[in-house]
Amino acid sequence: MKWSILFLLTALSIWTSYVYSGVIGSSLSLLDPVLILLAWFCLQDEWPRILAVSAMVLLYRLSFTIATPLEVVIPPLALIFTIRMLSGGISPFHSWRRFLIVVPALCLSHLISKFILFRVFDLSIERILLDVALAFIVSATMFSVLDVIRPLLKTAKYPD
Repeated sequence: MKWSILFLLTALSIWTSYVYSGVIGSSLSLLDPVLILLAWFCLQDEWPRILAVSAMVLLYRLSFTIATPLEVVIPPLALIFTIRMLSGGISPFHSWRRFLIVVPALCLSHLISKFILFRVFDLSIERILLDVALAFIVSATMFSVLDVIRPLLKTAKYPD
């Protein structure tokens, strides 16, 4: 993928996240288009581009927010490492199995973000089921759009 396309995708996801932040409200860390783009890159691409997208997102969020660096850095790192760990055991190439990787990673990132902000875990069954359903719906919607541009990734990993 050309770096210009990478910057464009990241800028569009940041802009979308900014525009919909008022609508999404407290579920922003779960339904964030930037984190879903980062999750897609973690499944599809290699470390240099994952780090480039992460750096762009973190620099933007650190410079244009009142959040502490801990609140900005830890949830994406949790997402990246959870996806990389789960990708070792579950094939990320199957269109449905990758949701077994992405949905728990998004929910864990959301849970960590909530804990950093409010210092409390909300582990009720209703909340967990709602978070899983929302993460699945949003990632399924965005992944179908992002999969269209997968041929632009020169370094994308495809199944053998």
